Amino acid sequence: MSRRVSTPQNRVELSSVSVVRLKRGGATFEVAAYPSKVADFRRGVETDLDEVLQIVSVFSNVSKGVLAPKKSVAKAFPKAATEDVCREILKAGSVQVSAREREAKAEQLAKDISNLVASLVVDAETGARLPPDSVARLLRDDVGFAPQTTRSAKQQALDVIKVLEKDHGLKRAPMELKVACGDADAAVVAAALRAVDADVTATVSNDSVACVAPPRVYRQLVAAVAAASDGAGAVSVVDRAAAVDKTVSEKTSGG
Repeated sequence: MSRRVSTPQNRVELSSVSVVRLKRGGATFEVAAYPSKVADFRRGVETDLDEVLQIVSVFSNVSKGVLAPKKSVAKAFPKAATEDVCREILKAGSVQVSAREREAKAEQLAKDISNLVASLVVDAETGARLPPDSVARLLRDDVGFAPQTTRSAKQQALDVIKVLEKDHGLKRAPMELKVACGDADAAVVAAALRAVDADVTATVSNDSVACVAPPRVYRQLVAAVAAASDGAGAVSVVDRAAAVDKTVSEKTSGG
């Protein structure tokens, strides 16, 4: 004799969802969105609920597939249609992130930081770059760096570069600049650039100057050009991290 298994009418089975939760009037309401679609909805890129939600319904618990009681919804959202309630939850609710999603986000952030650091630093002695994989190992094993998902990759990369410069034999890659001199003598402008810092190189090329310099003196270079050209010169960035010819395959702490 076969048995028929039925699903209660107030239960809906869902998979691979992003849950958005809103608490109101002492009750919890949730909607089941497609992954990544909540951000599109909030930016106004996607307005069709059918494209944002797996099902246009209000839940009390998405993970268990339990729909919210109609009386609770009516009390918290008086006279609002289901679609409007869903929109309100999507707009004002908090996105619930699973442990797996948090881990994946942290791993991607760590990779982004490593790639960014690798693009911005060079070996202090040789001027050579490190591959992103070597930077990742250095950050993980030697620096003990752990990414913070509440801060951007750029912010964290710039912070950790300071540690690498201090304790691990690396430095910011130099910037490549092109300087327009206006009516000023290019040789005079080049001399003014070199006077800013010992690590600045400046080469006259026709009526302009090609300059390579550490990022820390960029503002001083702009000021020097303005002074040497009576305000007519201009500095443009060709490359924020000037390319080098060779690559270091491995880098160890302090080495």
